[in-house]
Amino acid sequence: MTHFDSILRRIHETTGTRTQVQLADQLQVKQSSISDAKRRASIPDSWLVTLQRVFGVNPEWILNGDPEPRWLVPADEKGRPLNVTRERERLEQEVRRELDTLGVGELIIRLREAVPGVVITVGNAAPESQSGEQARQPQ
Repeated sequence: MTHFDSILRRIHETTGTRTQVQLADQLQVKQSSISDAKRRASIPDSWLVTLQRVFGVNPEWILNGDPEPRWLVPADEKGRPLNVTRERERLEQEVRRELDTLGVGELIIRLREAVPGVVITVGNAAPESQSGEQARQPQ
């Protein structure tokens, strides 16, 4: 196995792909780019950037197979690297769904618990001070 073949094997392992079409999809490139890289026996730098950004893999591991550190991001409970982009999107959707179910009163209570000392007003009501007294509105 050539050095290039080893690199390509590590890229396939990282992305969970088997075919050039699957790999192109994961790297967000055209399938012809995969063929060109194989013909030149050279990995474009942009692939390494994508692999690091999307999959959290250490580019040094891709290029050299160095054992540590393979991942540059936290791993899940099974030791698999978290896809940071997908995890952020999943959490954002979860938060949006929960916020959609809350009424205004419950949302205000949760905000006050999460951010002590925050002043929250609803409509034209004057905000309350820390002591519970109504604050004066500027005139």
